[in-house]
Amino acid sequence: MFIPSKNNKKWKDLLTSEVEVSLKNFFFQMKVTQARDQIKKGSVTIESAIEDLHVLCNKFSAANNMQEDLESIFGKNYEKIEKEKIETLK
Repeated sequence: MFIPSKNNKKWKDLLTSEVEVSLKNFFFQMKVTQARDQIKKGSVTIESAIEDLHVLCNKFSAANNMQEDLESIFGKNYEKIEKEKIETLK
């Protein structure tokens, strides 16, 4: 499974609650909630929280509902759109 780039603005939007998504993968949902709390407290930066979520998604890409959650955050065709952006930059 393709995981969107860490530079994708929607990661930040997810962590700052600008995008509210009903996540189905319980572990992913817990990590997002935990990261939001840590960001509010100032114990982690948004960048490090994005890094942690990105690692988690890569590690558990085949987990139940992970693909569905990523589509909820980034859109149905996120994989195609991300790959097109990468090709355009080359």
